[in-house]
Amino acid sequence: MFMQLRRPILNFLKRVSLAVCALGFVLPLVGCDPGEPPDERLTLRIFVTRDLENVVHDLRPLYLQDHPDVRIEFSGGETQSLALQAAAGDKPDLLITNDGEVFNNMIPPASSVDPCLADDMVVISSDADADMAEFTTGADPVAIVMESAPAGAETRLALQVIDAWTSVELRAQRSQTVADVISRVQAGDIRFGVVYTSSVAAADDDVHVVGVLRMPNGAALTYYAGAFSDEGRAFSNWMRSSPEAARIAEQAGFRVVEPSR
Repeated sequence: MFMQLRRPILNFLKRVSLAVCALGFVLPLVGCDPGEPPDERLTLRIFVTRDLENVVHDLRPLYLQDHPDVRIEFSGGETQSLALQAAAGDKPDLLITNDGEVFNNMIPPASSVDPCLADDMVVISSDADADMAEFTTGADPVAIVMESAPAGAETRLALQVIDAWTSVELRAQRSQTVADVISRVQAGDIRFGVVYTSSVAAADDDVHVVGVLRMPNGAALTYYAGAFSDEGRAFSNWMRSSPEAARIAEQAGFRVVEPSR
C-alpha cells in the first residue's frame, strides 16, 4: 500500500522539479532583449530654480543635438528645496539659481559658479506712444510692487539710479505681485508699471516696453550656474556661449551673461 502511494508522489515531484529547472532556464532570458543595447549615454542632472524651468527645458533638445552621448534629467523648484535635496546626497551636475549665496554652504563645493542669465526691470505701458520722459517727470500714476518684496526693492533701486524715485514714489500705486502690476496696466487702470522683462515676455501683446532700467550691478536679477562635474560645466559653458541658447533665453525675457574673456 505504501509503495503504491509513494510511486505517484515521486513522479509528481520529478515533474515539478523539471518544470522549475526549465523556468529557471527561461527566466534569465525574459526582459533581456539582445536587440536593445544598454543605454550608455552620460546622465546630466540639472537642478533649476522655478523661474527658469521652462527656459532650461527648451534648451534641452538644442543641447542634445550637439551632444547625442548625453541624456538630461531635471529637478525644478525653489532654491532652498533644491539645496536641501543636494545636501541629502542627491547631488546635481549643475544647479541654476538666482541665489548665489547658496553655493557658499554646499558640500562638496561647486567646481565653478558663473553668472549665466539676467532679468532686467522695465517700464511698461498699454500706450504704445508712451515714453520715458512722461514716466519720469509726468503726473500719471505708476504701478509698482511693494518695496518689501524683491521686485519692489529692485524697482526702487533702479529708479534711484536714474534719479526718478522721488518723482515716481509720489505717484506710486503699490501691488502685491508683478502679475498684479501687469494686469492693471493691461486693463488700462493705470498708464505705467515697472516689472521684470521676463514677466512682460509672458504677457499679451497689449503691453509695451517703454524703457529698460539698468541696475548698478548690471541686472535686477542675476542667475548663477554652479557646476559639480565636468558634464555640468560643459552645459553651463554652452548655455552662455551658444547663439541658439541666447535666442531661447531672449524669447523668455532673459539675456545671456556671456563667459568673461
